[in-house]
Amino acid sequence: MKVFFAPRTVAALLVLAVLSISGSVVTWATLSAASDTSWHERSPVTQRKTAPITADHPPVKFEPAFAARVANVEQYLLERPGTVSIVIHDRFTGARWGIGEVDDFMPTMSTVKLAIAVDLLTREEAGELTLSKTDYANLHLMLHESDNDAADALWNKYGAKEMLKNFPNYGFTAEFDSATATNWIDLTSSAHALDDLMNYVLTGMSAPLREYLVQETRTVAPNQQWGV
Repeated sequence: MKVFFAPRTVAALLVLAVLSISGSVVTWATLSAASDTSWHERSPVTQRKTAPITADHPPVKFEPAFAARVANVEQYLLERPGTVSIVIHDRFTGARWGIGEVDDFMPTMSTVKLAIAVDLLTREEAGELTLSKTDYANLHLMLHESDNDAADALWNKYGAKEMLKNFPNYGFTAEFDSATATNWIDLTSSAHALDDLMNYVLTGMSAPLREYLVQETRTVAPNQQWGV
């Protein structure tokens, strides 16, 4: 389970998928930041395009070759079992494409670790808390290796209720999968919400925090370098 910020030299492209098959859930996401130093100054896109496309009706702002690739993905998914939600967002052109119920909630699994990191770093920057060396070590382990014990330590220390209250401030909406659930592993969210969260990292956070998170997720452990 990984959220991965990958470098690109031409365009900024976000791809996020949530896949559920026979009770097992896989969530993967990639986000590319262009080498152009002005990329973070571009306004985030608010209009969402959630209807599936075909090769005959691609989003206007996608390049033809890429639109054809997206159409191939759509055709492939129609033949696969399970439930799939995908959001593709080109942050340069503003084009978005979605397939499946992109606003339906599914288990977030470890992708919620990015939201935990965003919340803690934002609260520290605002003077609401002070992260210790141990906390920063846990942030690194959580992002670098997807370490569950590190995520548990931060979740339990800094308050699940506070994090859940703050998540919408970062474009991320989440809820527990049952009335008795209390841990981050039991959270659910949507492909669109994860898209919004990653865009918040790149457009809503201060430069030092953004650079910290991008660097951490670009240099993940070998066993986390998948799904891209």
